[in-house]
Amino acid sequence: MKARKDLVDKESKDDRLKLYSAGRQGKFGDNNDPKPGMFDIVGKLKWEAWNKRKGEDQEACKLEFVTRSKAILAKDTKKQ
Repeated sequence: MKARKDLVDKESKDDRLKLYSAGRQGKFGDNNDPKPGMFDIVGKLKWEAWNKRKGEDQEACKLEFVTRSKAILAKDTKKQ
């Protein structure tokens, strides 16, 4: 089995942000963290993706995270 980073790095930026934000919303709920500074581009993208999910149900986001994770693993399994 490949490392998690190797699997996720092959996904598009948009797919990675959706996976990240679903995981954060599912685990922590609404984003209450301060917005990262303008020089933290990756942090800002992650913060914005999570912040867009404000008000979404945590259980639904957990399920989305698991579904997206399984899809990534399934793609990798098919390639082997």
